[in-house]
Amino acid sequence: MLRDRFRTPANIGEIVNVCKSILRSLQNISDTKHLINELNKRNIDVGDLNAYSLKPILLQYPGFVSYRKFEIGLEELAGKYERKPLGDLIHEILVSTSRPMHVDAIWRKILKQRGFPRYAVDQRLGDDPRFIRIAPATYTVAENILLYKEKQKIIINFAREWINFKKNAISAFFVSEVLKETSEFENLSLELVNNVLATSTEFIKLLNGFYDLAYKN
Repeated sequence: MLRDRFRTPANIGEIVNVCKSILRSLQNISDTKHLINELNKRNIDVGDLNAYSLKPILLQYPGFVSYRKFEIGLEELAGKYERKPLGDLIHEILVSTSRPMHVDAIWRKILKQRGFPRYAVDQRLGDDPRFIRIAPATYTVAENILLYKEKQKIIINFAREWINFKKNAISAFFVSEVLKETSEFENLSLELVNNVLATSTEFIKLLNGFYDLAYKN
């Protein structure tokens, strides 16, 4: 049925063997989007095959195991696989480098393992509190910020004390500007302050970058 529906390339044997080689080199589950990209990079003619049609074709050959959606792996490695969500893949990439990374660079790293679209990486970076935006489309993680725990504590304490004193919500911009006047926070970014306050259970986020205490005395 599948062979009637899709025009299987004459070199399907080569495609199958190369896909197995790619998956062995990854030692992990990947997906047919990534496999198609890798086949194209190797100048292997895939004919009319695409991410949708490649998976059912491969599964007709021994050695492949089906996972979610486009995902596919090798039977010989099935017991060793640790299926990592996109957020964990991004976290590993950011932790592995001490410098912040632009989303384009993160996405290119992801594509070496999986075929996630760019918009999915953007969405995960924006939704996951582990990722700290420090510049437009540029992210890092707490592990790469010098003295993060100490800075986090000072930011939270300052915001809490100010709100209690003034009986009003406080803006992340104000916190950033005040603390930047101190020597230890000379290079404090507004994005880091936002991340600390937004991820702390002590505060609730209001409109226009303001925060108030979640629980008031």
